[in-house]
Amino acid sequence: MATDISRTDLVDLSIGEIQLDHPNWIKELILTSMKEAPLGYVDSQGMKSLRSAYASYLFKAGNSINEEQILITSGAKEALWMAFLISLQPKDTILLPKPGWSPYYMWAQALGAVIRTYDPRDKNVADVIINEISSYQPSVLVVNFPNNPTGAEISQMELNRIVDSAQDYQVKVISDEVYRVFASTKESAATILGRINSSQSQNLIHVDSMTKMLGLGGLRIGFFVSDESTIEKIRNFRASYASCVSSLAQCASASILEDERLINHIQALVRVTKQNLKSTVDQLLKHQYPVESSGAVYVWAKYQDSEAKAAPSKHIIINGRHVKAALGSIFGAPEYFRLCPVRPQYLLNSILF
Repeated sequence: MATDISRTDLVDLSIGEIQLDHPNWIKELILTSMKEAPLGYVDSQGMKSLRSAYASYLFKAGNSINEEQILITSGAKEALWMAFLISLQPKDTILLPKPGWSPYYMWAQALGAVIRTYDPRDKNVADVIINEISSYQPSVLVVNFPNNPTGAEISQMELNRIVDSAQDYQVKVISDEVYRVFASTKESAATILGRINSSQSQNLIHVDSMTKMLGLGGLRIGFFVSDESTIEKIRNFRASYASCVSSLAQCASASILEDERLINHIQALVRVTKQNLKSTVDQLLKHQYPVESSGAVYVWAKYQDSEAKAAPSKHIIINGRHVKAALGSIFGAPEYFRLCPVRPQYLLNSILF
């Protein structure tokens, strides 16, 4: 049963955000670093300290990127928007995931692009994408694994095959990797970072952020990684409308990325996320909601038959509590809904038990 009635006991799991409390060491680092931050304009490419800290973070994971290949943005959303702006011309073809994040479609339409789609859930998704590339030769391919909203993943080998095909046809690849730390295995934490320094790196863009990785959306820090010539182009364009990203947020982010406790914290965050996903899946199945997949920070499920025949609601009911979900229609799949259960345990307990 679904309802649109507004209730004071509504549990909101519709927003794709990690809403867990942060450890004291992160809060203290933010306060300390902000006190020492410069209060004037800083480098429009991003402060060197933060670019260096992110490069070091990537290096520890086996990816060699230098600070000149990194540009700091106001969250991943700005990084992705700029990637679209520099990559698309009117009537260019762009290949997008469906189900997929709705801003991809808004931006492509605003820029006059022709949209083709692929299903990130397809078991042979690499073959599907490669066939689309060879058949239609799009100007731009967007990959987002783990996928929002479905949590679908891809192996590094499959992603490499896709990039090889894209480079054969000179297709620009924009890889939205904001959920990569939540991949179920190391092999499925696929990235294009290892290809950024290749001979055709001008056609590769990697995007990441502090928002999904650490639940620090309020800092509004994103990372745009590409070859140095693309970074310079983006830097000059960005400076025309935004002098720099907040120096306070950049200093705070650099301090967090450099801290030796970071990796253990991310691992703990991933464990809690996976536990919450499993508990939510179990309850949805108990209440006869067909769960198709879970991954990244999301559960992707279908409405019950009676709900699907009517207009799908933003609210579902679990254990008598009204739970707000993100409508699947936002992602191009109206028969589905998405939940993000990365919330405090007391809140989840109110609907899970």
